[in-house]
Amino acid sequence: MSYATVEAGLQTLLQALSRFEDADVTRGDWRVLDRGGAEKVVLYQGPFVADRPGDWSQVHYGWIVYAEVYERYADGGASERSLTAAVQDVLDTVGAYVTLDGLSGVRDATAERGEGLQYIYDEDGGGPFFVMERVVIRVEEDVLYDGSGEFA
Repeated sequence: MSYATVEAGLQTLLQALSRFEDADVTRGDWRVLDRGGAEKVVLYQGPFVADRPGDWSQVHYGWIVYAEVYERYADGGASERSLTAAVQDVLDTVGAYVTLDGLSGVRDATAERGEGLQYIYDEDGGGPFFVMERVVIRVEEDVLYDGSGEFA
């Protein structure tokens, strides 16, 4: 498998939530913030690690996916409460689908809060237009290369 497959699996799970429209959960496309609708999620790749836990033909990958959850800013309270609920939905979804709904090789996925709330302004200082919180999603994957490459 690959990081792209892991990210696509997460996208599919989040799009299934009634909170988000399918087009509002993207993979690295922040242009979604220019479209209507209140809540958005942008997924993108963080650092990763790889090691060989035993058998040389097996590789363990530890992927990090960042999920930035955005709420269109309306006022100084309702937006923050709505964002908190959206972030909780992301955390609960990853918690309920620890193998990302049966993705091959994925043995565990966990989510945790990243930094605190951030307010998003335009380059001229206008706004805020969004309030955002980053969720860090850690995905553990085991890949067996037995029968391919040097292990054929």
